[in-house]
Amino acid sequence: MLNKLLHDYRIRLKRIDTIFDDVRRKHPNAVPCHAGCSQCCYALFAVPPIDGFLLLNELQSRSKDTYARAVNACKNLFEIFQRTVCTEASIPFRIEQIGWKEFESMAEMFCRPCPFLTANGHCGVYASRPRICRLAGTVFMNSETGITLPDFCDIAAAAREQTGFLPEEIDFHELDMMQMEFNDALRSCFNGVMSTGYTFPAAGVLEARQFTDRLDT
Repeated sequence: MLNKLLHDYRIRLKRIDTIFDDVRRKHPNAVPCHAGCSQCCYALFAVPPIDGFLLLNELQSRSKDTYARAVNACKNLFEIFQRTVCTEASIPFRIEQIGWKEFESMAEMFCRPCPFLTANGHCGVYASRPRICRLAGTVFMNSETGITLPDFCDIAAAAREQTGFLPEEIDFHELDMMQMEFNDALRSCFNGVMSTGYTFPAAGVLEARQFTDRLDT
């Protein structure tokens, strides 16, 4: 069940990439994103659990050494997070447990590179990167609510000042429904242990690995 949801989720994430590429074609000067720019990769950002499981699924397809290094990088980052800003953090980690305002304050204090950022500034899990990573670099408008989603990239914000740039509409309904369905399945597998809500990528990978280890025992 979880694997089927991950497969379908990956396909739908690629639709964001298609829309993003359309924006780049229409407004090339307003989308400065390029391989090697890691402006958005030094922060804590919120993702639903399904993104953590998708990342683990990607890492498991790599060599044993690559997989081990990536998991250890997530462990190290989470341990630093525990030690420096949130001593009560545990796996599974949920932002809702500590509060969104508190998490935002922690994020401001915790400017560390994503564990999947390579030495040359590239994303090491690009094909399976979280939804929020695919949205960075331009501005989208939720077609269902009409709300424009904020972009946290200062470089892109400055580039978008050109005349004629308008946010592209995107429908998140299917993705949101899939995330809810995944949360329900995860809650059932974890016997009700805090499966809903949001986490951050490193913690999400550790949660997914913890779940996989339970299945193997």
